[in-house]
Amino acid sequence: MASSARKKFIIIGFLLMTVLLIYISLPIIIPFIFTGSTAPFFVIHNDDRKSHEAAVEVFDQNNKSVINETYSLEPKSDFSQSRPLSLKLSWEKKSIYLR
Repeated sequence: MASSARKKFIIIGFLLMTVLLIYISLPIIIPFIFTGSTAPFFVIHNDDRKSHEAAVEVFDQNNKSVINETYSLEPKSDFSQSRPLSLKLSWEKKSIYLR
């Protein structure tokens, strides 16, 4: 009789721990699933003492231009671009080639 009650207690404890783990991890996992990585799409660093212009053109796996921009960077400055919405919400894996 005590063995049966102990098994029920262990099963209930395991279920409670599982529910608690899911409850804690969902707010972390769900945004990542729908919006992708929070890391920037690309970052340009100008560690030089002069200003520079950087031309960036990014293509998807179908050789379609996703981004075609020119950026001016001041000395010792950085520029970062967030991911385009089309890449954040994509369910298929996309390869991006930087040229």
